[in-house]
Parts: sequence; C-alpha cells; structure tokens
Amino acid sequence: MKPIFFNDEMVRAILGGRKTQTRRVMKPQPRVARFGETHPTRPNGVIGHVDGALGGGDYHVWQGPRFQAGLTHGGVYLALNQCQYQPGDRLWVREAWRIGAWQLWSEAVAIDYRADSFCRREWIRIGDDDAGEAFDKYLKQSIADVKAAGLSADADGHYHWKAGESPCRWRPSIHMPRWASRITLEITDVRVQRLRSISEDDARAEGVEHDGGWEEPDGEGFTEGFGFRDYQTDEESFPYRNPCTSFKTLWDSIAKPGTLWRDNPWVWANSFQMVEA
Repeated sequence: MKPIFFNDEMVRAILGGRKTQTRRVMKPQPRVARFGETHPTRPNGVIGHVDGALGGGDYHVWQGPRFQAGLTHGGVYLALNQCQYQPGDRLWVREAWRIGAWQLWSEAVAIDYRADSFCRREWIRIGDDDAGEAFDKYLKQSIADVKAAGLSADADGHYHWKAGESPCRWRPSIHMPRWASRITLEITDVRVQRLRSISEDDARAEGVEHDGGWEEPDGEGFTEGFGFRDYQTDEESFPYRNPCTSFKTLWDSIAKPGTLWRDNPWVWANSFQMVEA
C-alpha cells in the first residue's frame, strides 16, 4: 500500500464526500518533438509516421527512468503502468497529526488530526520494527511539549488535559507513519490530460468548496446558483460561478513554479473512493 499526501483543506473535502479526484503533475513532463525526429520506442520510426499516420501539429514525447516512452497527438497514447498509481491500488492518506495522549504500560498512543480536530479515543500500538524505540522518542518529545506548555504532573506522574486540547506538537503530513493514518483510498480510474482541460464536473470532484450564491434574471424571475471558493485570499470568499475558476486558485495556491495553471502541465487525473482499511 502506497502513501499519498493531502493538506487540511483536501482532507476535509475527502471526509465530506466532495473530493473524489486528485491531479498530480506528470514527471518528467513531455516535450514537443520535431517532425522527423526518431521515435523513442521505435529505432526505425520517426515522428510523423507513427502507426502509419501523418499529421500536422505538435507531438509530445516523454521518457524517463520510471517511464517507457509515450507519444501524444490529439488523443493520448500512454500505458497506464507508467503512472505511480494504478486502478485498484489502495493508498493510505498522510495528513497533519499529533500525539493526543499516551499509555505507558502498553506503549500506545491516541492521535489527534488537525484537519477536522478529530480525536481518536482508542489506543494505537506503534506498528513498526522499532516500536519500542519509536514510542520512547514520541514520549520524550511529548513530555517536552507538555512541560513547555506549563503543565505539571500529578502525584502519580500523569498529565491531564481535555480531549482535543493536547499540548503536543503538530506533526506535518510527511512525518505521518502508516499506523497513525485513518483514511484509506482506492484508485478507480487514471487518465492523462492537460491541467487546463479539466471539466466543470471534474473540478467539483476535486473538492472545491461552494457556499453563498447569487441571483440573476432567467426570464421568469430569478434563478439562484452557488458561489465557488477563491483559495488565494486570506479570508474565505466564494465569488466564482465556475468551479474550474475555483480549482485554478486551489491549484495555484499549492503548485510549485513551472507547474502553475498558466503553465498548463500534463497531469495524472486520479479518481478514487474511500474504503475500509
């Protein structure tokens, strides 16, 4: 089972049932090939004579250590086994978390999740080959966090706080171990496309949030519609009528240089569903 990272916004969208797709930048990106260039998988073939076809426009070719070469022209020719994820794969979600409490005698912990402030009440045993050492590390760090928060132990050496108010540090998603994960996803479909070719339905499936609304004349009165969120403002606002515009702001709020909306990179469009672990 492979891990997949999501920020707090997207974890809430998954838990709320809004998010059933995620787009990930294809690495390496395809490059535009010159007409007459040798086809990367056919030593005796050239671009423009693929499968006997001859056409104008740009072809795109990519090749890398994890990829067999592929070719696109209009549609997409690409084996799905080149993608990091496959239909049927199960993924465990990494998200921001912290130690909510600990139990010394069983070397177990309770977990808080930042996205929705959910507190798991069951004790979770640390599940790796060095569980004892890992527990000792988390215990040492947590006690330091508790003391830094000004809390003192009782006569039995126990610290006390309300559920959800743990003084322990928040840990980023990249540091979430498998045993602490609460969400499991199953890949149902994988497609290849340009980022900006996303449809309105797919933008909604990416989990963009909607709220508020507007009214406009429809010939017989007024019709109402939802406003979609702008993710690039400090305050929550929902000014957009088109979910694709909202998705653009969501993408640009987290994308790295060279992969912004204006760059229109090639992406893997992964569809998924939540399943029991």
